[in-house]
Amino acid sequence: MRLFLAFTPAPALLKEIRDYTYRLTKELEGWIVRIPPPENIHMTLAFMGSCSPDKIPTIKDLLKIVSLETRKFKLRVGPTCFFPSEKKISGAWVSLEAGKTLIALKKRLDEELQNLKIFQPRPGKFKPHLTIMRVKKRGNISETCRSYMKNYCFENLMKCSAIELFESKTLPSGAVYRKIFSVDLK
Repeated sequence: MRLFLAFTPAPALLKEIRDYTYRLTKELEGWIVRIPPPENIHMTLAFMGSCSPDKIPTIKDLLKIVSLETRKFKLRVGPTCFFPSEKKISGAWVSLEAGKTLIALKKRLDEELQNLKIFQPRPGKFKPHLTIMRVKKRGNISETCRSYMKNYCFENLMKCSAIELFESKTLPSGAVYRKIFSVDLK
């Protein structure tokens, strides 16, 4: 099983992202993109990759403990960026503020999952984000598009109130995520 931990956006933020992405795609002339369905939009806390199903109870127990020690929090949303770079674009994401609570939670989960031999943290700096599109074919980026991406101000905040454990399956039509477990923060 391919497993990951994530926060999922509230419906109001998902709607705003959908509307924003729709308008953004109208500015991308000559592009072929794939927009993830709303139920697939999430902020990954830890991608554990291939795990044995017998690890799930251990992961659930860890999440229960961590949730009791972590208060709900909110993150500012935006701006939008292409990744991995504007020269070699494979997708676009909406960045999220890397606040103190999120960074502390991420560090704790990484350390605990590593100690349990479930997860090896990826090298590099954690960049919280919500992936809003995958690029199959790139066209030109107009100045209107650049301005829209840089200056759009999201009205909604990312409410981080429950850590969720998902299974990821990759299909020819795209990724499919199944929620296995969810635990509310205090």
